[in-house]
Amino acid sequence: YCNLQLGTPTSSDDCGGTYSITPPDVTEFRCEASGDVEWTSTDNCGDVSSCQQSIAVKNTPPTITCPDPDTMEWCDCSDTPEGYESCLGTATATDVCGSDPSVGEPSIVRNVDACLKKATVTGTWTAIDECDATSQCDQVLTIVDSPPEITCPASVEIDCDESTLPANTGVAVASDLCERTSDPEKRDEITGQGDTCPEEYTITRTWYTKDDCNPEVSCTQTIEVKNTPPSITCPANIIDPVEYCNLQLG
Repeated sequence: YCNLQLGTPTSSDDCGGTYSITPPDVTEFRCEASGDVEWTSTDNCGDVSSCQQSIAVKNTPPTITCPDPDTMEWCDCSDTPEGYESCLGTATATDVCGSDPSVGEPSIVRNVDACLKKATVTGTWTAIDECDATSQCDQVLTIVDSPPEITCPASVEIDCDESTLPANTGVAVASDLCERTSDPEKRDEITGQGDTCPEEYTITRTWYTKDDCNPEVSCTQTIEVKNTPPSITCPANIIDPVEYCNLQLG
């Protein structure tokens, strides 16, 4: 409608009199419509002539723009699934004829994981122009709970008389973006321990942790337990030569 150009009619008077042209009323064509309009020409004697012009008007629906898809940690959004929709953005709309389309509140669809910390939230907005033409768009918000991270202490080699407890060999450290992980626990597997030298073996120590929504994460530390050779101290050196039969090594 805003681009409607009717053109300019022509009119003449055989007697050379003056005349005026009355344009048609096209307000009924403001929204999508088609039909005939009438132009009139009236001379100075009050005589009237008319002609008809056929026109067709279309209405282009508003253009609506939604926020881009987004991914967010649950703790950066809301503690409850009911609050996840508050982290959606805002849609905007424009109209080719410059009117201001209305954009209401979005309709919400939530798909929430059983642990309640993972979800997909879809917001659908609708824009309506003055002719009741509508357009829609969606934004998809993905709520995630990233798994914790775990860092093992360095692998070590210790003597058999040293403690293999974590206080001596080191403790793993776990972290979580939403600070929900538990302290790491350990599982030990002992290999290489023989009957002739049970003091020497290898501990493969697996440290692990998990949160409410993700599988266990782990890392591995190796502890090599080595047997310490026996200590020996010799007797004093025999400096002065003695008869073999009198040799006492000590």
